[in-house]
Amino acid sequence: CVVSPSYIRTELGQQALNRLNRIDNVPDEKASSAYEPDYVANRVVQAIESRQTEMIIAPFQQHLAIWLRRFYPTAFFSMMVARNKRLKARK
Repeated sequence: CVVSPSYIRTELGQQALNRLNRIDNVPDEKASSAYEPDYVANRVVQAIESRQTEMIIAPFQQHLAIWLRRFYPTAFFSMMVARNKRLKARK
């Protein structure tokens, strides 16, 4: 079973920043909408028990991005490049 989860509420991201000496105590903007680890674990168990081959645990917008990447990869990567340029311009 291939599981593609969205953001999961763990301390992994903050630990990575700490190890890179980038401690800024700024809360991750994605953390507020992240899934609880127990929720994701239960969904994975359900997928395995029902013999699903693939499970996406994410909001609709991310489902759409996965679909777009699969069927229109050029369009997807063009959108990601444009998004990255917008994010860099904000800084």
